[in-house]
Amino acid sequence: MENKDNVSLEYKQAITSAIQISTDLADGIREMTERIFTPEVKEAIKKIVKKMDDNRASHKTITEAFEGYFKSKGIIYTKDTKEFTDWFYLIYCEGANDGMFDIVSEHHFKLYHEYKERLFNGGWSDEDEIRALKEKYSSVTDEKRLEVKEYVENQFDDWDSIFVRRSDFTQFIFIATSFFNGEEYNQPLRKIETKSGTMNKTALKIRKCRDKFRSSISMTKDLHLLEFMRCLKMFDDVSEGEWGSGHRLYKELIKGEQKGYY
Repeated sequence: MENKDNVSLEYKQAITSAIQISTDLADGIREMTERIFTPEVKEAIKKIVKKMDDNRASHKTITEAFEGYFKSKGIIYTKDTKEFTDWFYLIYCEGANDGMFDIVSEHHFKLYHEYKERLFNGGWSDEDEIRALKEKYSSVTDEKRLEVKEYVENQFDDWDSIFVRRSDFTQFIFIATSFFNGEEYNQPLRKIETKSGTMNKTALKIRKCRDKFRSSISMTKDLHLLEFMRCLKMFDDVSEGEWGSGHRLYKELIKGEQKGYY
């Protein structure tokens, strides 16, 4: 009988691929890992299955929260969690190499809508979508984007002390990566919530990212930084007038003064 520690690499890869194909396999995979794999492989697969569970829950939560908005704005969406996660794993993750490590968030609903529009307009297929994603994420620009993403993630490695939900953190990383990489970005449909008493900590982390990638972002107007920060609910009430007249955040982030304003 083959030792379980020597399970072929090909077999492990097949199981990992199966995880991506259908969330319906989750229960079977849990049972299988108890009988076949080493502790390290078991732990890795359990993390993937846990992420799949989180993604199903996130899809349901966001759909329920924004269904009225989606309908009023003509945004294409689906209540069918399997249909959405099949797109997420088989198309988005296949094209965006690091997509498997994402948690489903609001920006994925926007990407799903855009994908469905391309299909509706004709002359576009799933294969075209995957190829376009691969071209985007294999470019030189994406190498820089990955560098920015990793730096921002490292600055917020204690994310659970700031953000209320993992999906909120994931959405912030997506927006922050776009901003600090000099790309266009959209404000979230719902401002990202943070825990109380975290304004100072968050502002200092943002300042480090701003200093690191200053050459990539437009600072012709100090308001550009404020506009980005407004993706977080705790900064959304700072008016342009307050900012321009020397708001405490302006002093901290733009002028570099550190006097414990918070």
